[in-house]
Amino acid sequence: MRNLLSLLSVLVLLVWSPLHAAEREGSRLRIVSGLYYDNISQGYYLSATDTLTLDEDSLLALKRTSDEINDLRLKTSADWTVWQSDAGQIELGSVMFLSDDDLRSSIDARFRRGALELIGGLEGRGIWDIESSGSGYATWRLSSKLRPSLGSGFFLLAKDSYESVNFSGTDDFNYDYRYNRFYLGVEKEFGWADLLSLQYRNDRKQAPDSSRLDYTNHRAIIEFDWSPSTTISTRIESDLIRRLSNKETGIDDGWEELLDATLGLRFAQRWELEVRHELEYATYDTQDVVNNNHMSSVVECEMLHSPTEEIEVSGTLSTQQYRTKLVEFVDQDYEQYSIRYGLDISSGEWLWFDISHTVGHRNYIASVGGFYTDYTMNRLDIFGDLKLYHGLSLNSMISIDWENHEKQENDNRLSLISIGLDYAF
Repeated sequence: MRNLLSLLSVLVLLVWSPLHAAEREGSRLRIVSGLYYDNISQGYYLSATDTLTLDEDSLLALKRTSDEINDLRLKTSADWTVWQSDAGQIELGSVMFLSDDDLRSSIDARFRRGALELIGGLEGRGIWDIESSGSGYATWRLSSKLRPSLGSGFFLLAKDSYESVNFSGTDDFNYDYRYNRFYLGVEKEFGWADLLSLQYRNDRKQAPDSSRLDYTNHRAIIEFDWSPSTTISTRIESDLIRRLSNKETGIDDGWEELLDATLGLRFAQRWELEVRHELEYATYDTQDVVNNNHMSSVVECEMLHSPTEEIEVSGTLSTQQYRTKLVEFVDQDYEQYSIRYGLDISSGEWLWFDISHTVGHRNYIASVGGFYTDYTMNRLDIFGDLKLYHGLSLNSMISIDWENHEKQENDNRLSLISIGLDYAF
């Protein structure tokens, strides 16, 4: 891991050194330094043999709160546009986070010229506090995209991305792997913003320490975007997936169909309506409690209104259903209903604020007692960015997610807080 940090430091310096020269020559350069506080906390109850006979005081004794992350971090980032023209561009970027128990650093480079695009990146984490959660790791990524014109609105699409991850200490959740995704397809552009795309995608994951974690996915993709007018827009995507694992008896092998359809309507003045339907149908060669034949459906209806150019209010009704195909797993079947309402305020470069609140209920249909219990959801999300003075800005992200179950000992509380103070040079 020390070698990793040394390598990252050298790479960061290689990127950083020409940045000051670029600044003198007038190239586009953005350097940001800041101080961040991050906290992820979860509240839950310890399991007991028989919680039904516990009184309120005994149940309270089982309640626990854990801080998965509670850190104060220093951040430095740099983004440099080395070259940019109508023909393409070259960009370099670097980000470093420093806390009292670890260092996270990443660099990336992007090249685009004509129909070709290349993106490369290196990311790592070094730990000097042995009580810190997680493990040190090194990740490098490389992706390429080629989309040459074939004439008459047709394009050839070829994409490939490769990722390699290595951990300083491996376990059941943190293990070394190699992951590659390859796309090949043909796209047809027509109309103002209409598109028809046919693609084949191959996903392959390999874990050197355990071949049982290897798998290959074959995916056929159809995408269709159509806007017959400025007031109507539609989008449909269908994915047919065949998954082949390397486990005994093909326990993870199966077929999956994903269908995503969206209809957007603009009517009156500053009013929009969007209806979305996501459908998933999966069948497995060998079924168990985790992988079993099922159908999932999500329908959302969202209304948006912008009384001014700076303000947008929204309301979303959502319903979700999950059905298994075997009676042995019927306790997993559920119906869920929720409503989300929100407010978004944006005023130039000095203010952005978004708040939304979601309430709903999930009902497990099985009448027999099981592992899953009904609960009421209550979620609050707040995002904001406020420019205080010249290059100084305050940004925040707060998310609080509560699950209130029929049995109190099944309740779950999850909160995420991230607050940062940035100064851009």
